[in-house]
Amino acid sequence: MTVVTKVIKGNQYYYYQDNIKGNLNNKIKTVSTLIGRTDLDDEALLSKRAIALEKHFIKVFKEISLITKVNYKF
Repeated sequence: MTVVTKVIKGNQYYYYQDNIKGNLNNKIKTVSTLIGRTDLDDEALLSKRAIALEKHFIKVFKEISLITKVNYKF
């Protein structure tokens, strides 16, 4: 996992980014999760990083099929 900086409409943002190889199709997919803007103070950035890290791990686990999607119909 890496932290990358992206520029969107003139503003810089931090993202977590991973390249994941799928189980079924063997394609490499990039999974990224927004952390926050680069101009945040240290305390706010630290709390946003913790929240984004949890969201990022859930996205990664879904991509490698450790968490399966369940569709319920009632």
